[in-house]
Amino acid sequence: MPELMRESVGLPSIGRWRRGDRNVALKHKLMLGVIGAMLGALLQGCTAGKQPSQEETSLANAAKDVTIPLEAGKMKNPLPETDEIVSQGQEVFLGSCAQCHGPEARGGTNVGRNMNPPAMDLTSAHVQHWSDAELFWIIQNGVRLTGMPA
Repeated sequence: MPELMRESVGLPSIGRWRRGDRNVALKHKLMLGVIGAMLGALLQGCTAGKQPSQEETSLANAAKDVTIPLEAGKMKNPLPETDEIVSQGQEVFLGSCAQCHGPEARGGTNVGRNMNPPAMDLTSAHVQHWSDAELFWIIQNGVRLTGMPA
């Protein structure tokens, strides 16, 4: 009698596989296998060992341009341009930035080259078009999804 009640409520009997249960489990395993194979095929080209393509680099640069808020362009440099301030800035750069961007700011270090996207050449036209205020904002806030910390 308890078996009958289990069947009528739709609960599987303990310790027994019904034919439908096996089919569902087989379908789930098959579906997971197909999804795994598709992901493996799609992600085959996503490796950190390859240099990014020109399109990937352009997209990363465009994303950086978008992250700089409009208010940054209106900010003024709060520090006067004196020899002492420039010297302090050089010390900070060598201590915090040169490990990725290099001592000459060209991004040629092992660390900088192997980042994805690679650390930018700070002497490049792309970087040089930013105002001091925009550069200050990038340094102060960092850039998400890159190796550039705040």
